[in-house]
Amino acid sequence: MNRLVIVVLLALAACGGPPWRAREKPPGRVATADSTVLVALDSEVRRALELVDHREQVLPDGRLRAQLRLVNRSSSNLHVQVSWSFKDDRNFQVESDSPFEHVLIAAGQTVSLARESMAAGALAFHVQVRTAHSAQE
Repeated sequence: MNRLVIVVLLALAACGGPPWRAREKPPGRVATADSTVLVALDSEVRRALELVDHREQVLPDGRLRAQLRLVNRSSSNLHVQVSWSFKDDRNFQVESDSPFEHVLIAAGQTVSLARESMAAGALAFHVQVRTAHSAQE
C-alpha cells in the first residue's frame, strides 16, 4: 500500500502536480470570431489598439452603417491597414471584404472610422486590423 502511494505521488510530481481548473471567463464573456467587432491580426496591433466603442445603424435602404472608435495606447504613431466585413443575421457575408486601406493613428489619438455596406441585408460587421509595413522592409 505504501508503495502505491509513493508511486502515485511520484507520478503527480512528474507531470506537474494535480490538475487545476484554469481561471476561465464565463461563456457569455468570451469573445468569439462571430461576436468580435475588432480583429487584431498581429501582436503589435493587439497591444497598441483599444476598441473604445462601436455602433451599427440600418439605413432606410437596408444597408448597414458601421462605426467604431479606436485609441492608440502606445507612445508611437501606428500605421495600420483596415478591412471591413459585413454579415447578415445568419453570419454569412453579404458582400466581399473591403480591400485593406491605410490609416495612421498618432500616439494617444482616438480615431473614428465609419463605413457603409454596399449591399442591403447586413446586420453585423467586423473590422480586421494589421500593421502596415512599408515596401522598404
